[in-house]
Amino acid sequence: MLEYAKKNEKLKVGIGLIEGTLCASDELKSVAGLPPKKVLLSIMAGAFQAPLSKLAGALNATLTKFVYVLEAIKNKKVEAE
Repeated sequence: MLEYAKKNEKLKVGIGLIEGTLCASDELKSVAGLPPKKVLLSIMAGAFQAPLSKLAGALNATLTKFVYVLEAIKNKKVEAE
């Protein structure tokens, strides 16, 4: 509706109703400018996933280094014999 009001100067939105609450036109414009719910949920899921991915990478790197150390110790023992 706000997009239609932008194109047609005769229509002016003064107040609106969002989930039972009266809102002024400024509030309506700010809510209308928000991305759709699915996009917001995707953004939030990505924000949660990023730290978990970094943690998994750090744990994997630590485990890989530990395996290399064990392999080096094994090789030293084999060479010593």
